[in-house]
Amino acid sequence: GIFILTNVVVKNNLEDYWSTDEMISTPYFRKIFTRRRFMEILRNLHFSGFSQEGSTPTTTNTQKPPPTRNTVKLEKIRPLLNIVLPTWASAVTPDRDLCVDETIIPCRGRVSFICYAPRKRKRFGIKVFSLCDLQGYTLSVAFYTGSGGANNVVENLVQNYRNKGHWLCFDNWFTTYTLLLKLSSLGFNAVGTVRKNR
Repeated sequence: GIFILTNVVVKNNLEDYWSTDEMISTPYFRKIFTRRRFMEILRNLHFSGFSQEGSTPTTTNTQKPPPTRNTVKLEKIRPLLNIVLPTWASAVTPDRDLCVDETIIPCRGRVSFICYAPRKRKRFGIKVFSLCDLQGYTLSVAFYTGSGGANNVVENLVQNYRNKGHWLCFDNWFTTYTLLLKLSSLGFNAVGTVRKNR
């Protein structure tokens, strides 16, 4: 909840949310956590798998599809994503215009799918693709785990918004003729910049 609120009340750095300076003070944050406690939780936050085989406990005998390379890599946070993503999608009815973009979450930890992006300000981290409305509200996210192209990423992000008259905007990493045709067949209009070599 605190992290979601930091996107509503934007400050220069994390410590400023607990500042007592009258110019930038936001007392609500101090009521929830002390700064020291919050930073301690943030530093030690860890997700553990449910079992050595990489499967979650289940009470039924239903057959699950075999895990793919990508689902195994995200297995530790999958239960959290299964709660958060549907909640984000149901909390707001998006406007007509939607945006697909990528960002890098800074990380130098022991994660097998850390990306190196030499042209970015934060060069090492976890690449995340997001679908947002024009107000900046995140509707869906997808993690880059080492495989999957732009077409698959966009199709997965927009699957809940098909045939609703949305316009998608994205940059030249995503824009391909094949993707535009696919989006058109799914009921989307799309706008994007283009690379000369595509």
